[in-house]
Amino acid sequence: MKFTYTLLTCSLLIISSVMRGQIRKGSILLGGSVQYSNSTGEEIPAMGKDRIRSISIGPAIGYALKNNLVLGLSLGYSNGKSNLDTRNFKASGFSGAVFLRQYWNITSKFYAFANAQAGYGSSEGKLVRSDNAFYRAKNKSWNVNASLIPGVAYSVNRKIMLESTFLPLLNVQYGKSDNHLTDLNYSSSNTTKQFRANSSLTNGQTFSLGVRFLL
Repeated sequence: MKFTYTLLTCSLLIISSVMRGQIRKGSILLGGSVQYSNSTGEEIPAMGKDRIRSISIGPAIGYALKNNLVLGLSLGYSNGKSNLDTRNFKASGFSGAVFLRQYWNITSKFYAFANAQAGYGSSEGKLVRSDNAFYRAKNKSWNVNASLIPGVAYSVNRKIMLESTFLPLLNVQYGKSDNHLTDLNYSSSNTTKQFRANSSLTNGQTFSLGVRFLL
């Protein structure tokens, strides 16, 4: 049985002008997301229970180039750890992306949008075995990516907006990963490169739901 506790998940969007059927040209958008989770998995024989903790922060800023068209920048930082009785894993990552989002009015309260973005991400992980002082595994990786994601939004009132993103119509990614393993008797290193392209027809991701506050 797995227990997961999500203490805080929020997504904020603040617009400098009141929205009246559209996001007006010249509006400044500030927002972001914060998420913290803590989970405990099933007990693994001779290793104990896997305890996983993670936190992620993602600020964003945007500017309405014209009505319902927003150009912006988003940043991200994540940090997590997984602890077993004899093994400890830590990982952290950074990301940044430029996005362009177009909204279309369906009704006075419903909107459809398309979010196109291009970004860069990097991560670093380290695995240490406490039962073997000489065992170390490290991983460093980076990637560049581009995606096109559709979504819909509903304006509850002038201050609150519900927004949902769906499966990506297109997701393209190229990356490189360096892996190093050191033990008492040997050490090894390898580098892998990967190009990946998929769409909503080839992946199994789910949609997301967020709340937008318009001030």
